Amino acid sequence: MKKTSIFGAYKSQVMKQFLLLIFTCLFFQVEAQYCTPAYNPDPSVHIHNFNLGDIVNRNSFYDETQSYTFHTDITTDLEIGRTYPLTASGEVTAGIKGDWAIWIDFDDNRVFSSEERVWTDLDVRSTAGLLTIPDDPSIEGERRMRVSYVWTSQELDPCGEYNNGETEDYTVTFVSNLVESDYYCYPYDALDTDAFYINDFTFGNLENMNSGNNEFNYSIYSADDFSNQFVLGESYDFSLNKEGQEDITGGFSAWIDYNDNQLFEDTELVFEEGTAIVSAQGIITIPNDDSLLGMKKMRVRAERSPTFPLDPCGFEDATETEDYFIEIVLEANSTQELLSNIEFNIYPNPCTDFIQVQSAASKEFNYTIYNMYGQELISGINVSGNVMVNTMQLTAGIYVLKVDQEEQNKKFVFVKE
Repeated sequence: MKKTSIFGAYKSQVMKQFLLLIFTCLFFQVEAQYCTPAYNPDPSVHIHNFNLGDIVNRNSFYDETQSYTFHTDITTDLEIGRTYPLTASGEVTAGIKGDWAIWIDFDDNRVFSSEERVWTDLDVRSTAGLLTIPDDPSIEGERRMRVSYVWTSQELDPCGEYNNGETEDYTVTFVSNLVESDYYCYPYDALDTDAFYINDFTFGNLENMNSGNNEFNYSIYSADDFSNQFVLGESYDFSLNKEGQEDITGGFSAWIDYNDNQLFEDTELVFEEGTAIVSAQGIITIPNDDSLLGMKKMRVRAERSPTFPLDPCGFEDATETEDYFIEIVLEANSTQELLSNIEFNIYPNPCTDFIQVQSAASKEFNYTIYNMYGQELISGINVSGNVMVNTMQLTAGIYVLKVDQEEQNKKFVFVKE
């Protein structure tokens, strides 16, 4: 009898421990979920546009029955240690501004701590700037990012309760390898889209007439949309005409990203004119610098009643932005020889499946093909002085071929069709 009692007590103790284990697992499973902020659904303050890396969420969905959305279908890879442009704008009623806050759960513990708040901008309708990802290998992998835009006088809280606002969550993946995509800021906005915008633009042989406007106040034109070349050291006519409400005037600015760092810096401002005009004309000179050869991004902005210098990434009412690609060359409409201290010949140009590289001296040489962002794509060594390079793997576009022979080098620009 005593033995049975001891055994029963033992079973009871085991059962208690088992139940405790189950409870603990369930408890931590609940705790592992991300909190959900609470709002009074109200369209007077909500997120309208958000961009970081490959996340381009324009005119984002707003549900009047709830003010929280997890966008599982919109993601991006971000390289640790790299700096990215970030832009966001809110949709608000007249006179109302809100507070922006962004958190990233770097330690992946399902909690957005105060130390993980990477962005704050108060009492504004929109926000823009640069976000640097920590150079920390421990953050590699998928992480949750929370973006909040709220109308409040309270301390910003990723799990808070607010009168008005909206929160959007995204998944970002931090990687240590190079993310080769180019990321320029997206200054899109939809307020007063028809008040003051670019309708006619000319720059050298680039002509975009009667372009109109779109609901985002931002257009990106590809290199295929406008074929144009600009020669080092040459000057070109530049003109802009506005369209919109007849009584509204403004000003214009333009930048060229000469150093290919995906930023339009103050030193790259190439045109600026007016605070109360409807058109502008001028001349832009391409610097005589061989390092600038290749495809560059150009940004043109029109803004009602601007204060100079304009912010190439900022948001203002009655503003339009247009991006173009321009090709800077040594000589227009020809195969471009970037250096000419050794004798080589390349053909055909344009090419399709291959390009022939021939040395007049019939000596050994190295060859490398780069894209217009300086990234190495194909390389090899030839000992006969004549080689056929397979270009089938290249996408259509413009490339640079560099050949090295006896401590000398030469570069060509060629086109892959």
